[in-house]
Amino acid sequence: MLGGALVVGALAAGLARRSPLSLAALFVVAGFLLGQGGLKVLSFDARSGFVSQLAEVALIVILFRDGLEVEGEMLQRAWHLPLRKLVLAMPLTAVLVALFTHLVVGLSWTEALLLGALLSPTDPVLSSGVVSDPRVPRLVRHSLNLESGLNDGLALPAVLTFAAALRPGDSHFVWWHFVARDVGLGTLYGLVIGALAGWLLPRGRGLREGMPKHAHALFALGVAFACFGAASLGRGNGFIAVFVCAITLAIRRPELRGYVAEGGAEDIAEIVKLGI
Repeated sequence: MLGGALVVGALAAGLARRSPLSLAALFVVAGFLLGQGGLKVLSFDARSGFVSQLAEVALIVILFRDGLEVEGEMLQRAWHLPLRKLVLAMPLTAVLVALFTHLVVGLSWTEALLLGALLSPTDPVLSSGVVSDPRVPRLVRHSLNLESGLNDGLALPAVLTFAAALRPGDSHFVWWHFVARDVGLGTLYGLVIGALAGWLLPRGRGLREGMPKHAHALFALGVAFACFGAASLGRGNGFIAVFVCAITLAIRRPELRGYVAEGGAEDIAEIVKLGI
C-alpha cells in the first residue's frame, strides 16, 4: 500500500507543485481516507514501534535537511523574526486554540491548554515544501524554517506540564528542570557535534573532491543520526540537537549543502516525509 501511494504521489508531484497544496498535505488526506477515518484499508497502531520509529527517522532527516538550509548571514541579520514567532506567535496560537476548545467544545482549561500546546507548533514535515520553494520570499522561508525546527522542543515542556496537571498524584514533573536539561543539553550536543563534524570533513580541495557526492550525503545522514542518538542517550532533546547540529555544520562548511542535495539526501528526505 505504501509503495502504491508513493507511485501515485510521484506521478502527481507535478500537479501538486502547481497547486496551493503540498504533496505532503495530500498524503495526510489520503492517509485519513484510507485509514480509520475512512475506508479502513490501512490499520496502524499509533503507539507501535514501527510507527514511532518511522516518525523519528522522518523528523531526523527533515530537520537536518532544513537545518542545512539556514544561512549564517540570514541568521545574523533576521534572527528577530523567528524569535518573535517562537516567543509570541506560538504561545498566542496556543491560547487562542485553548480558548476556542474551552468555550465551544467544553474542555476544561487544563485540557484546552494541553491541546493548544500540542497544536500550536508549525509542523516541519508540512512546512518543508514552503521552506524549499524558491517562489516564497527568502526572509519568510528563513523564519519559517527556524521556527518549525525549534518549536516542538520548546513546546514540549508546556505539553508535559499540562499533561502532568491532569494527573497530579502520578507525576513529579518540574518544567524548568526539564527545560534546562532537555532544551539546554540538546542545544549543547548540537553545537558540539556540528562543530566536530565540520572539523572532520576534509578541507583540502583534493581530499574534498576525492569524496564522491553520495559520500558527502552519507556523511551528513550519519552525523544526523549520531547526533540524535548521542543527545537522546545524554538526556537531551534529540530533535533540537539535530537541527542545531545541521545549522552549525552548514555555517562552518556551507559547501555541504550542494553536496547533500546532489548526493541523494534530498530524495531520501522526500521519501521519508511522504512515508510518514
